Amino acid sequence: MTLHGRAADAREASHLAIPVGSPILAGAHRWSDDEGVIEYGEWCLPPRMTIGYEYQP
Repeated sequence: MTLHGRAADAREASHLAIPVGSPILAGAHRWSDDEGVIEYGEWCLPPRMTIGYEYQP
C-alpha cells in the first residue's frame, strides 16, 4: 500500500464536497499472488477523516 498527502484535484474535490486544492490523503493498494495482481484500488480521504484497521501478524 502507498499513501501520500496532497492537494485535491477538481474531480476528487467534487466527489468529496471540498474546495479544489484542499489537503487529502490519497492511497493505492495492490493485492497479488504468484500469478499476478488480483486487485488494484485507489482512494482518497478528506481532511479530518480518521481511519484504522486491526492487524494480526
